[in-house]
Amino acid sequence: MNEAITVQNGNGSALASQSYFVTQPMKALELANTVAGLVKEKNLARNISGNQYVIVEGWQFAGLNLGLLPIVHEPERMNTNIEGEIKYKCRVDLVDPNGIVRGHGFAICSNQEKTKKSFDEYAIYSMAQTRAEGKAYRNTIAWLMKAAGFETTPYEEMDEVENNQAKSKPKQTKTLSPAEIKQGLETAEKELKKAGSREDVLKIWNSFPELKKNKQFQELVKPYSEKFPEMGNGVMPGDVIDLKKLDDVKKQLKGCKSEESLDELYEVITSDEGYSKLNEKQQQELFEYYEGCKFDFHNKADESEGETDGQ
Repeated sequence: MNEAITVQNGNGSALASQSYFVTQPMKALELANTVAGLVKEKNLARNISGNQYVIVEGWQFAGLNLGLLPIVHEPERMNTNIEGEIKYKCRVDLVDPNGIVRGHGFAICSNQEKTKKSFDEYAIYSMAQTRAEGKAYRNTIAWLMKAAGFETTPYEEMDEVENNQAKSKPKQTKTLSPAEIKQGLETAEKELKKAGSREDVLKIWNSFPELKKNKQFQELVKPYSEKFPEMGNGVMPGDVIDLKKLDDVKKQLKGCKSEESLDELYEVITSDEGYSKLNEKQQQELFEYYEGCKFDFHNKADESEGETDGQ
């Protein structure tokens, strides 16, 4: 049995009295063209690298015209171990005119995100709702946006990717004299010989930021990092990040043992020369996988918190 969807105006009246049967390709295309015209007319999409990403108001517009109403659950403040962090999670359900849930979305927002560090608490609270609503519509009518000629990711989820693309040149590190380089290499070598774990090697690697681009220092660290190959708690010379093999990169992200190390690895990935050679779809794929890994950490934190509360 084909299910008819009637496109409606905001006042509830049918838009040109059109009903669309989503199992019929031509009717679905007709619906996509109608929504595309409305989104473009109201300027509800934004351009990133030549691709059009619809803002949450555009998803609302498309969803409401399909009779999908967002029901926002009260955002919850999440307890974290990071001092000064403000983090909220939110869930949004989409219901039809009969009150039946047709889709839902979950999202989080934290002032520890690179583009949210200056946000006040109310803005973090609000963004968690906005993201959850966009995610709910995306999970339900992404096919419609794609057919309409837009990307299937809400614009609000693209701020991290956009920020990485607009990232300024790395800060200049201090230029060391030959004597300082020699002294640093000698000190590092002594410390590396004492290293008994990957964490020890990583600490030494990070203790000499001015030497990180020095080939001698890289060659000095490499055998020690290869000795402790577990990824997921920092990246050093000897670690392999082949961005041509996205599945392997995803495994490295999944193997992170903390959210902090996950963020650090993702930053290294997006700073790598090979990242700029990835197309928009591949960059978005990595970003979504990274976000999924972050969400897993948040779920684990919630579960732990729930177990503590239940005791």
